[in-house]
Amino acid sequence: MKLNITVDIDWIEEDGSIDEEVKHQIINGVRSSISKQCLDKVEKEASKKIDAAIDEAISKARSSIESKAIAFADDWLENEVTVTDKWGDPKESLNIRDLIKRTFDNTLEKMVDERGAFSNNYNAKMTLINYLTGQRVEEIVSEKMKGFSKDIDDQITKAVNSGIRENVANKFAEMVVATAKANNQLEKLNA
Repeated sequence: MKLNITVDIDWIEEDGSIDEEVKHQIINGVRSSISKQCLDKVEKEASKKIDAAIDEAISKARSSIESKAIAFADDWLENEVTVTDKWGDPKESLNIRDLIKRTFDNTLEKMVDERGAFSNNYNAKMTLINYLTGQRVEEIVSEKMKGFSKDIDDQITKAVNSGIRENVANKFAEMVVATAKANNQLEKLNA
């Protein structure tokens, strides 16, 4: 612990000594410095604990809210509803969860054109679920094929370049041998 103490002596009482006054000032300075350091430390620790308590309270509140929201949604989904026809006459009773499932299934089974737009006429080519899964499969296959196509192109280019180099080297070697034979025959004739 490091303490910086400043001693100010403005006046000394008649019966006091300078030593007593310095001693008194040092003791008061040490007390106030230690008190300030202790207070700062206590304040810092208290601030950390308060922050931790606030974070914990927020976490607990969030968890409680989420569980209550899920419970509320689950209860709400189990409520019974009456499905009516377009005239308002009751057709059947079922819970909201089953109604959502049926509506979702019916939507996925509706017919769509090649762009995925709902269609009831002759443009309808497939169901929405087939369109969506088909599109996704096409995207995945196309993405994978890009990499394969590039690899195949690179391999073909390397093979063609290698074949060309080999053919050129063979032809060059044949030319050198043929030239050497021709030169050899010319030398024999000239000799």
